[in-house]
Amino acid sequence: MHNHAAYTTDDVEDAQRGYPETDLTSYAQARGLDVVPQALLGHFGGINPQWPDYAFNILRGELVPGRFGSLQHELDEVELDDDGEPRQPGSYHARRSVGRAGIRGLLGFGRKEKNEPFASDAMWLPTTTVRLLVPEATLLPRIAIGARDYMVFSHDSLTPSAPSFRIVNSRWISDQLRDAIGAAVGPALEALGTTYAYLELKNGACRLRVDGFRSEPDDLDHLVACAGAIATALSEVARPQWAPAPFDQPLGPFDKETHPPGFFGFGSDGVAALERDAAAFGLTVEDPAALHRHFPHLPLPGASQGVLAGTLPGSETFGRLTWQTQGHKESSLLFRRAAIVAARVDAPELPVGGALIPSTEMYIAAADGVACCWTQQLSHGKVETADLIERALATFRESAVI
Repeated sequence: MHNHAAYTTDDVEDAQRGYPETDLTSYAQARGLDVVPQALLGHFGGINPQWPDYAFNILRGELVPGRFGSLQHELDEVELDDDGEPRQPGSYHARRSVGRAGIRGLLGFGRKEKNEPFASDAMWLPTTTVRLLVPEATLLPRIAIGARDYMVFSHDSLTPSAPSFRIVNSRWISDQLRDAIGAAVGPALEALGTTYAYLELKNGACRLRVDGFRSEPDDLDHLVACAGAIATALSEVARPQWAPAPFDQPLGPFDKETHPPGFFGFGSDGVAALERDAAAFGLTVEDPAALHRHFPHLPLPGASQGVLAGTLPGSETFGRLTWQTQGHKESSLLFRRAAIVAARVDAPELPVGGALIPSTEMYIAAADGVACCWTQQLSHGKVETADLIERALATFRESAVI
């Protein structure tokens, strides 16, 4: 049996069992959501659990109007110290937390963990989580806010806007931005009325996690509504960074000096790779932060690290290629390759969150007259521009957006 605990006494049996007894299929059917087999949704890479084994009852679709998201039960992993004490402050119920550092820990070497589920020095707690894509807030730095009893005292309080919460201190978040965030999301956070809650925004996606495997429809609706309100509020905080422009207007050269705090474009090696391929394919290197300023509603997971623009070889179509980071813990070199074009006026409507094109293994979505496609699988450290162009054009043509 793995280590476990519960945030409330009502969740003790679920914690001991390690999975929910409830099923959310009827809730999904009543609200037009898809039920997904146990998996990690690629749209939310970087804010997913580490393993599919921690996720249950996964629902996905247009969770709130115009916004793609997921609702699921999951086990929250809380790290333990060598003595089996939670590194996260707070109160826990029915706690089983055995430290497993062993002789290596006593000798100061630490414990070599297996790369498999439930192998960490941690305990797992029942929670329910909502995730939403918030592309309008992609240029904001990472934001993490938690119930104050479960946050270290050194993190800033969000009083008076959200007195029950603290925000993780960050060099990217000024006092002014912190206060604006608190004022924006505070009402929805306080309206949750939960023992435990945790909010994170990262690379244009947010997650809101609360205690327990929630199953009552009214309870779930309230949680989704709060998450939707938070997504809208964060979009408004980011609005001053927007600079909407026509699709064919240049984004300008890659310039880290113009990037907002906490925005991570390609390093020198990545920029050099883009410059080589720009010369090879007759394209131009553009600025990734400007991509999100010009197209704040871009229906594309992640934040751009670099952009190539021009007439896509093999076509007469002007487009952009972009390499999207979602902030995966495993490696900073993991990204999704993507392409963007202006969609035809009479292009068919695409579902919120995109449709998978099996022949190219790419998703495609559209918003505000712009169509985007991105790879189903992650790439590791290689831009692979030629392959991206070929697959992107095939995806756009099969979807009749160009």
